[in-house]
Amino acid sequence: MSLFSSREWWSTRLGTAEEFDQGSIAIANIDNDTNGNAKIITGSLQGVLRVHLPHQRGYHVEDMLLETELERSILQLAAGNFLGSSSICLAVLHPRKLAVYALQAVGSSYLQHSKIYEHHLEHTAANMATGPFGGIAGVEHIVVQSYDGQLTFFEQEAMAFSRFLPSFLLPGPLAYAAASDSFITSTAGLELVAYKYSNLAAASGSKEQQQQQQQQQAGGPPAGAVSGKRIQADWTVVLGEAALDIRTGRITANTRADAPADILVLAEHTFFVLNLRGQLLLQRRLDYHPACCWPFPAGPDSSSSSSATANPNQQQQQRPPENLLVATHTKALMVYRGQELAWAARLEMLPVAVRVAALEGMQGMIVALDDTGKLAVLYLGSEPPKQSVSFAESKQLDYAAMEAERKALLTQIKAAGGAGWDPAAAAPAAAAGKGAAAAAKDLVLRAQVPSRLDDADRIVREGGEGPPGSNADGVAGFGAAGGAAAAGVKQLTVTLLLSNTTKSSMKVVACYRSADKQLQCSQLALQLPMILFCQVIPPVKSAEYKVTVATNRDAAQLVALFGDMLVQAHPAHAEALSRSQAANVMSFHFGGGQEVTILVSKNAGRYRLQADSFAAMWLVLQELSRRLAGHFAAAEAKPAAAQQQQQPPPFSITFDESLPLQDVFELVDRHFALRAALAAANEALEQREVQFRSVQKRLLVRYKDRNAAPLNQLDVLMEETYDQILDLATQMEQLQAELLAAGQALGAGVQLLLLLTRFRFKLAAEEFELLRCALSPVVLEGPEVSWEETTEAAMTHLLRSALARSAKDAAAAVPPLAPAADTARLKKHISLVLERLSKGMRLVAGSSSNNGGSAAAVAAH
Repeated sequence: MSLFSSREWWSTRLGTAEEFDQGSIAIANIDNDTNGNAKIITGSLQGVLRVHLPHQRGYHVEDMLLETELERSILQLAAGNFLGSSSICLAVLHPRKLAVYALQAVGSSYLQHSKIYEHHLEHTAANMATGPFGGIAGVEHIVVQSYDGQLTFFEQEAMAFSRFLPSFLLPGPLAYAAASDSFITSTAGLELVAYKYSNLAAASGSKEQQQQQQQQQAGGPPAGAVSGKRIQADWTVVLGEAALDIRTGRITANTRADAPADILVLAEHTFFVLNLRGQLLLQRRLDYHPACCWPFPAGPDSSSSSSATANPNQQQQQRPPENLLVATHTKALMVYRGQELAWAARLEMLPVAVRVAALEGMQGMIVALDDTGKLAVLYLGSEPPKQSVSFAESKQLDYAAMEAERKALLTQIKAAGGAGWDPAAAAPAAAAGKGAAAAAKDLVLRAQVPSRLDDADRIVREGGEGPPGSNADGVAGFGAAGGAAAAGVKQLTVTLLLSNTTKSSMKVVACYRSADKQLQCSQLALQLPMILFCQVIPPVKSAEYKVTVATNRDAAQLVALFGDMLVQAHPAHAEALSRSQAANVMSFHFGGGQEVTILVSKNAGRYRLQADSFAAMWLVLQELSRRLAGHFAAAEAKPAAAQQQQQPPPFSITFDESLPLQDVFELVDRHFALRAALAAANEALEQREVQFRSVQKRLLVRYKDRNAAPLNQLDVLMEETYDQILDLATQMEQLQAELLAAGQALGAGVQLLLLLTRFRFKLAAEEFELLRCALSPVVLEGPEVSWEETTEAAMTHLLRSALARSAKDAAAAVPPLAPAADTARLKKHISLVLERLSKGMRLVAGSSSNNGGSAAAVAAH
């Protein structure tokens, strides 16, 4: 393996979020320039066609000659003489169309394309090949291979004929050998097959006729008159591997000037070289996974490489023996001369296609394209050093002075209380250090969450900084210094400041390096205080949403349950509630303006939550259930309660009303409508960006033209387009903010629905976790698939697995995850899941429903 790296001479990034494949690049003098400069033509699977002409090292704006959108995916590009004249045209293969374009220069730095002719394909195309089929000189024809094995031949504006390959399953690489006038492809049976053009032209045309001929040769009864011959392969070679690429060129050494070309096959683990009769000339086993290959002329006689890249099948008899360029999945570039590895270099990219061409008069430039759209022009070799290496004059070392300095430093160390290195004391000290390191290997986290918040003025110091070790973003870094140490254990206190949090719980993660330099992590989950989100206010009577839960205990006093909230409440209101021991109402005010009120029944253990916002009730209900469970657990654990002979049943919370599905569905529809509005605004913004860039390019051409031409209101159009882009960007910012708020409201509404579902159906802890994973309260936004699609897929999985009514439902096929058109299916599946839970079906087989509202289970969530 060589230690050299490939050097980048020129590179650019082709668009954003575009994909490219092996046939997405071609190099040719596509505009028929008299100077013969080769251009780099690329086409993405998103349908964008670009033409570049590098002029000097590094990318410049003038290097792009053309960028246009063809509205269909571009599968493959090919340049050649498709009109019968001396001009070169561009063939573009789409999934259902083949188009041929002519590119002309407009001015000195711009190209425009015009469609010459096109053919609509009956079957979905896979790849194509070009060449002088039938030995006709001066013109090239095109053959397109479809995914069902049909070869369609086109002669300029006319479709000549089409043939179906026999025993076809999957399409493979397709190449044309002009010397034998045959087509070489690979099959799903890991074979290499060659078909003569004359045999394909004389064979029967339809697939039905070919099947009838196969039945007749098998001895079956005749099905009618059949015209034409059966397609017969010229030769077949078993490869035993899937072919990645097929090329033609003179790889083997042959001194004859009229020696025919070789067939090069790049497989998954081997590359093969065969002659035109299918005889194996050489093969080499590869110890890596190849990505793509390209043959190129060796030696100084490679001036025609730029024109040969347009069609590697032309003028093969005039080519000298060629080298083979192979790019690997390990980001390496291999150069083979015959069967021997001549050179290897490291790449900074993983190309899907490589070419060798002459650019700006420099022979042997390597053009590489990866699947993400990075286009680079590389060369092999090394660069000269930028600075000359200078050697300083060495002076003789004075060892006597060095020894005297060492003794003086040792004397100073001993005078300061230290000691020199003692070999006898080194071993015990090392053992003690290892013991201390082993003792401090583990990190134990302990968190203390105050129920009362400090004032901001008290925690901010005079210099405007927080306390040591604190960070407003919730991340703190510290070194090895700590507090008191005992037996090699260090204690370290870190204070974290939280601001603008939207979660009721948090996770503390500490990452550290152990004594053996290994990176380790410890984490601790904790509950945030309720005072961080809301505060107590005077009772509010008006409310739009109401939820009532019941317990199997007598009503508890709200003053005792929410004593920590009264500490930081308004003094007048806190004093009034403290004096009234039988206070049965308490209201909370959130930072977003929502208000939630708790009403306690005087006769039974019933609690009503009412609010003006449906999503705001979940936090108060969760805190109420957690505090009730802790309150009664502590009361029943007292000695007086333990002496009672009759033990009460476990504490539980029930919900007897119907679940508020309609309120949750309103939040779902609101979130989905904002997603659709944001997608429409994004699409409109992309269209305006394309329009702005097109107008900008046209204006640039007008301004650079020596002969002044009228602008035709292009400047006005550009200004209006710019204003529209600003308006759409502002609109998208507003929609993104609204979508974020709608997602938080949806997550809070789902939290409330999950709590009420658990109280309603007395779900066990394991069942509740499964339901929470399927109906997740965490709303994640995606470019195409978001919370609605993932939740609908999870609900479908529950209905076809744990909640399936029959084996037929469980065996139904699961549809692929795709963007949803509306929310009707999601709402239907959520209703079905809750309906089957109400009928007694369980998410976990054999689970008991008696512990669904126990104190331990409620306090855990």
